[in-house]
Amino acid sequence: MIDQMPEQPLTPVLDEIEKAWVRPRRGSISRNAQGHEIWYEKFAWSYVPCHWKGGALLVLIVAGANASLWLAIWLMGATGDSGPPLTAFLTLVPWFALMFWMAQRHSGPRR
Repeated sequence: MIDQMPEQPLTPVLDEIEKAWVRPRRGSISRNAQGHEIWYEKFAWSYVPCHWKGGALLVLIVAGANASLWLAIWLMGATGDSGPPLTAFLTLVPWFALMFWMAQRHSGPRR
């Protein structure tokens, strides 16, 4: 019985909501040659966010790097390590590598 029912929206309002919010819009987001969404633009020797996802990723990376740095400094103080504070800054290297990799992956073609 259900197989014989035609696909019709319950109401025109629900159909409009589905079109606007549920179904993804094709072609509204530009993609690079690998098929990834473009979130960053290459500017000089750096990458600049040009999409809200790029900005959100940048904020997330900065927050994670800040948290790992403070945790490393706190652990050094809690364990009584009197080593150079430079060792705490080594926790930033994976965060910078992740940010650079994501920016390269989600950047557009070079101009």
